[in-house]
Amino acid sequence: MSELTLRIWHPTDPLVAALEDRGLLDLVAARAIEHRVTVADIVGRTRTKTITRARHAVMCDLYSLGLSSVEVGTLLGRDHTTVLAALAKTKCAIKTTPRGRLRVI
Repeated sequence: MSELTLRIWHPTDPLVAALEDRGLLDLVAARAIEHRVTVADIVGRTRTKTITRARHAVMCDLYSLGLSSVEVGTLLGRDHTTVLAALAKTKCAIKTTPRGRLRVI
């Protein structure tokens, strides 16, 4: 993990620790830097436009890695329906499979 990543999150946050355990912290940190927010902002409760856009981008990235909406929601402290709404809102190149599951294309 880079030194820059270490400076943008709080080490005692359990959600951030879960991201690090799954090897996803660098991905989230990259999006945080891109959107000029912190990782703590992305997993936090604040709903400003800037932070919400960054959070939605992270949800799209994690979902496109093959994580389910439930897994993404759990990692970011959100409900799976919030993740599905974010994916639809960002038009994250998703389609519905014949079984009804959203699939990233």
